[in-house]
Amino acid sequence: MFLLGLLPVLLFFSQDLQVAPYSYENCLVHGNLGGRMKMLCYQRNLSQVPAHLPSNIKSLDLSENQIARLRQNDFKNMSLLQMLNVSQNQINVIEEGTFIHTGSLDFLNLSSNQLRNLSSSTFDGLVNLTVLLLRKNNIDRIELSTFDHLIKLKVIDLTSNKLHFVKALHAVFKVNSLEMLQISENNITNFTTKDIVYVPVKLHELDVSHNPISFIDVTTDALHSLVSLNLSFSGKHNHVTWLIQDPCLLKGLKKLYLGGIFMIPGDISTVLQKLSCSLLEDIHLNDLNLTDSDTLIEEVSTVFENCTQLKYLDMTHNKLQVIPSTSFQFLNALEFLFLANNNFSEVPTVTSNITSLKSLDLSFNQIQKITPSDFAGLKNLQFLNLTGNLITKINSELFQDLDNLLELNLGMNILLEISQPFSDNLWKLEKINLKRNKMNCIKKGTFRNLTSLQFLNLVDNQISTIEPGAFEGLSSLLTLLLGSNRITRNTLQKGIFEGASSIVELQLFNNYISYESAGKLDNPPFILLKSLKKLTLNSQHTFSYTPGLQELDLSNNLISPINLDLFQPIANLTELHLNKVGLQSLSFVLHFNFSKLAVLRVATNELDVIKPNHIAALPFLTFLDLRHNPFTCSCNNKAFLNWSLNSLKTQVIYLYEYTCAFPPSSKGDKLWTFDFSSCTANLDFILFITNSTLVILLMIVCLFYHWRWQGVYAYHLLLAYIYDNRHKRKRQHKKYNYDAFVSYNTEDEKWVINDLLPKLEDEYHWKLCLHHRDFEPGRAILDNIVDNIYGSRKTICVITRHYLESEWCSKEIQVASFRLFDEHEDVLVLIFLEDIPAGYLSPYHRMRKLVKKKTYLAWPQEKEKIPLFWLKLHMALKTNKHPIYSLLQNTSQNTETWKMPNFS
Repeated sequence: MFLLGLLPVLLFFSQDLQVAPYSYENCLVHGNLGGRMKMLCYQRNLSQVPAHLPSNIKSLDLSENQIARLRQNDFKNMSLLQMLNVSQNQINVIEEGTFIHTGSLDFLNLSSNQLRNLSSSTFDGLVNLTVLLLRKNNIDRIELSTFDHLIKLKVIDLTSNKLHFVKALHAVFKVNSLEMLQISENNITNFTTKDIVYVPVKLHELDVSHNPISFIDVTTDALHSLVSLNLSFSGKHNHVTWLIQDPCLLKGLKKLYLGGIFMIPGDISTVLQKLSCSLLEDIHLNDLNLTDSDTLIEEVSTVFENCTQLKYLDMTHNKLQVIPSTSFQFLNALEFLFLANNNFSEVPTVTSNITSLKSLDLSFNQIQKITPSDFAGLKNLQFLNLTGNLITKINSELFQDLDNLLELNLGMNILLEISQPFSDNLWKLEKINLKRNKMNCIKKGTFRNLTSLQFLNLVDNQISTIEPGAFEGLSSLLTLLLGSNRITRNTLQKGIFEGASSIVELQLFNNYISYESAGKLDNPPFILLKSLKKLTLNSQHTFSYTPGLQELDLSNNLISPINLDLFQPIANLTELHLNKVGLQSLSFVLHFNFSKLAVLRVATNELDVIKPNHIAALPFLTFLDLRHNPFTCSCNNKAFLNWSLNSLKTQVIYLYEYTCAFPPSSKGDKLWTFDFSSCTANLDFILFITNSTLVILLMIVCLFYHWRWQGVYAYHLLLAYIYDNRHKRKRQHKKYNYDAFVSYNTEDEKWVINDLLPKLEDEYHWKLCLHHRDFEPGRAILDNIVDNIYGSRKTICVITRHYLESEWCSKEIQVASFRLFDEHEDVLVLIFLEDIPAGYLSPYHRMRKLVKKKTYLAWPQEKEKIPLFWLKLHMALKTNKHPIYSLLQNTSQNTETWKMPNFS
């Protein structure tokens, strides 16, 4: 329990300045570069401490790696380091002087390693160390002077080592400042105070639990200052002998842990009686397999006559069914009673007699019914836990006497409904847990009397109906959890949040909420939630009435493309999670005011390029998570990489793990290793090439002009011969899966399915590849596109305005263009379904270049010309000849094509 209080150490940082990049290989940064910095390098498969870490970090986590040795210079520049976690590694050597430069270190975790010996120089330099965790090592020897210079050390944890004898702990007991010592699971068989030569006066907590102790001998006053003694699960085979010659040798003892100890109930009772000089406040008698036939309860009841200060009694994990009603009659100060995990079928009557009780835990029993008399007289009760029972019904009369109740836990029961509103006696109730029941409806006014309620958990029920006014009266409610139910858009009717406008956090995850369009809703569900700051749900287009929203998680929903009105009303957003939503671009950030956004998580999407204007639109960004996206290794990502590697403000999480998915030659390469030099223009070289090219071109023009007719004829004849022979060989050896890959936008799918597909496949017997029908499920979209375009003889592009605006269609025509350039095959057939003006086509650079070089088919407006269109398309698919070859053919066929604008 003491260690839990030390966790705030992880959050304590001071302030210093240092200029350095914000993204580090194998590490994450929490905090800022000016101070309060925490470096997280856990689970990175590191074999040594990373070099070149910033010198101003206050907290460093290197846990769960493969580090075998801590070296002399590993922490040389970390004089400000206060917390170091190197647990769960393979450390077997700590070189002398490793910590000599870390004088500010306060917390050191070396747990779960392979240390054996602790020498006098192991911890040199740690003059400010207060917490030292060494659990789960192989320590069997500690030199006597190991801790002599650790003058501020308060906590030592040596759990699960090989210190079989108390005498092996002399070095530990010499630490004057020691307050807490844990030596459980060390295979200690005898524990006698005679073996303890010296004990620090400040030592208040001693844990020797989980040792096979057969003999406990308290014959000296070595432990007279001890406040807490933990002997839980000690001994074996019901054979622990405990000798206490003088009850006052443990007179300072207040907490005694005897849970699971191998002693018969009679012997336990004897021990408690011998501690008559101690003012015990906290006794643990859990996991003793106690049954109603055991007399321990009755015997202890007599002992409890002297325990007037007892405040905490733990009897969990036994087999009790009944407790005599007079058992606790002398416990006038008892505040915490734990009876969880027993076999009670009803609330024990003994509990109603303990008027001082503040907390009662009856969880995980077999209680089927509760009555008003069960809690009568418990006016001071603040916490009631009935989790994991078999309760099917509750009503307003059950808790009438619990005027001071603050927390009620009824989770994991079989509640079918709450038929009546909760009693107005529960006006102080702040937290109620009803998760994992069987309720399908929340009725109007159910919580109207709970005016102080701040937290309501209804997760994992079967709720499909919430009556308007169900949450009326909850004027103090801050957190409402409705995840994992059967809520639909019909559930979120007008007025369901009436009376609960103070809600700050609302969770609606794992429900069935969806809207067919992005249009304005007739009954906006969140119109009353003006204070909402955090929302977790799986629907969209519902934020117009939540302008104060700060945290939003829409992960694991297919919401791409993002409607341009989605985030418009929530300008105060600071954290946005869009993992696994099908994003193809970050362009949506350009359309909203994200000036306050600090955290953006868009992992596992289809992002390939991050543009500079995307970054510029997020001026306050601190964390950016782009893991598991199919990046393109090209100059298009140069600006993003430069920014990521050098930003002093924004940390791109695990940047050094990002890999390339395109082009195929770079697939699997690390994105950050891309060579920028290929993107840099060399002006001198360009001028040289330009001038040389102009001279050569001038010479060629002169020669060509003189021999122009003979040259043109010979040139075309030669090219035709070369291309014809080359492609004949290719066609002999290459096998295709399809005759044509059809690239089209989903808006034009009706024409493809109803017109193109029947004509080409049924009438002309061509085999087509369609993405909705022939893509391999489970593969990355980009992989499917590349493989199927190269696996088809030709690519048919069905061009409309929708096609030009599509991210995926742009990628498909890009891949087909690469193939055209690479194979010199006439693999592209373009069909225009609608008239597209020149001004509209100009921004699409790749399409414009193709239009200037090729002739395309147009879908005729006159029905009589449609048969000729299909015939021409059939002929285009039938030929494999290069366009140059066709220049040599003398044909008089009148080819009707679409005359595109001149873009010269």
